[in-house]
Amino acid sequence: MNEVLKINESISTSALFYNNPKIRVFKEFSKFVNLTTVGNDIFRNCTNLEEVWFPPNITNHWYRPFLDAPNVKRVVITGNPNWL
Repeated sequence: MNEVLKINESISTSALFYNNPKIRVFKEFSKFVNLTTVGNDIFRNCTNLEEVWFPPNITNHWYRPFLDAPNVKRVVITGNPNWL
């Protein structure tokens, strides 16, 4: 079953996953319906984060999406690669 999280663009995703050590690979943005921009520090201090996938619906980000996430090795952008 594909779960979908319907997000109104006015809802902030800033620091949404802040300090979450459980995230290692994140491919779930495709489940965020209507989301086009990721907020400030969305993965801040996610110390085990290694890989993030951005689908075509994500076209912009605010400040420092990977601040204090020292283990990020791979960022995959499947849409326009010029926004990161």
